[in-house]
Amino acid sequence: MSRSILWIGISLLFLTSITVFSQPNPTIITIGLPGDLIPMLNPASIFASLYEAHPNVSVVFVPYPQRTPIVESIIQDAEQHLDDLESLASLSDVLYVGSFEFSVAGTRAGYFLDLAPLVNADSEINPTNYYPSAWNAYRWDGGIWALPIQLLLQFLIYDPQAFTESNLNLPTINWTFDDLAHAADILGGITIFDSTLLARALYNQSIVEDMQPNFATDGMAEALIQIRTLQSQYPNQAGEQFQSSMIVGDIPYLVVSPDERIKRGAPLPGNIVGSRATGLAISAGTPNPEEAYAVARYLTTEPTFISLIGGIPAHRNTAQMLNSFPFRDNLLGKTVDEETRSFLIDALETALPASELNFGNYLLPPLFDPSNANDMLTNLETAQTEAIEILELAESRAETTNLVIPTPVPTAVMLSNEIELLFDAAGSGMDTRSNSSFQAALETFVEQDPEVGRITQIQPSPNTLLPERDCFVQIVNRADMNFLAGVLSLLPVDPLLNSDPNLLREDFLPYTLEQLSVEGQTLGIPLVTTQG
Repeated sequence: MSRSILWIGISLLFLTSITVFSQPNPTIITIGLPGDLIPMLNPASIFASLYEAHPNVSVVFVPYPQRTPIVESIIQDAEQHLDDLESLASLSDVLYVGSFEFSVAGTRAGYFLDLAPLVNADSEINPTNYYPSAWNAYRWDGGIWALPIQLLLQFLIYDPQAFTESNLNLPTINWTFDDLAHAADILGGITIFDSTLLARALYNQSIVEDMQPNFATDGMAEALIQIRTLQSQYPNQAGEQFQSSMIVGDIPYLVVSPDERIKRGAPLPGNIVGSRATGLAISAGTPNPEEAYAVARYLTTEPTFISLIGGIPAHRNTAQMLNSFPFRDNLLGKTVDEETRSFLIDALETALPASELNFGNYLLPPLFDPSNANDMLTNLETAQTEAIEILELAESRAETTNLVIPTPVPTAVMLSNEIELLFDAAGSGMDTRSNSSFQAALETFVEQDPEVGRITQIQPSPNTLLPERDCFVQIVNRADMNFLAGVLSLLPVDPLLNSDPNLLREDFLPYTLEQLSVEGQTLGIPLVTTQG
């Protein structure tokens, strides 16, 4: 069987996917993102509306360093944590905050721009259009340090069938820690994915006072002792977390279960629901703060970008427009009951913002101290002192912080009569974007064709449809062609072949064009043939 790699034109979007740029010297705004997200994003389509409102702006994605973690944990190595944040703040104008530890120390070190003046001057942004826990996630020290994109809720997840079979009352808003511990004893365990949230729920008061950590108290020591006792009785076992009848975790655990049971949600003791957010921060080193802010704010409601990030959109209208869970009953292909969804919709309004758990990671060393050499309060006092010293270290760095963001290589500027072609070569099985010979061939084509100003290579993703490309490469045989012709609107190339004096049908190997024909129309150009 002969197989051919084809270059196929897509007719439906051949014209509508063209992007025209007439601005000769755009202001380039860079956005730092995890490298695996960038190939899934098409700037031309995502920023089409932004470019209409801000024709002087052009956006370029910059990948984060390929290291794990991207930012060292502050409780593991505070100096390295600050060094890592400084390197990220020197990478791009806008930074996606969701794949690394974004800390109060980092903002006090002067690495990130306080967005409060820009937000306050923005007549088009309305904080009430965002869920409170999302909007307040990055508010501290009197500033706003990121604009929220997405929200995760954290709460008690339980198996109602297991409770009923064990003659246990279902969790309510009046549940206490004793109720939770009793249920764990009867049910044979509990999985706790966020010990600091549970500790904050039991403590039931803020661990931040006058913008300083304030958790070295008898009340927090008692809460951590209770959690330590519970975890020592029911340690999380690898591979068994999803089998627990009670989980302190987030939304996906409602339906991720080996027994296929759909669980329900309830608040933690003290009627507490926690939250985590992802957002977009701006480097203090940006030379274009207004333009960077415009890009960040635009993305907080951009459907394609938000859908890729996942979770619950932080913006109310966007969450409902996208019909995100819990506004629909389907979660990962399973139906969640209306009572749980109603609980979660209410929780969007009342959940603790992530800023309420600032300094919460300092609770982990006292909680998991293997030696138990000191009493819990003494361990908390040591941790609080360390937290304050790290803040002082960060503030001393602010005196010498001097961030310089590199200017990216500008994207080729197109004339008003030029077009951009969106090209997908992923079907060839090769990473053509890093192939210098392939790139040189594309550049030569652009130079020689007066109508083409740029060729942008698109990397497909599960959330991206093929019609968003003008042309693509694919390994196919005759059966594949019949299938593709049935599901895609492909452009017949016969008129182009017949009128091209430099590419004759007889120049191709025998029967290759025939393999690409469906119902008498040639739907592709053969590039390579192999026997198989």
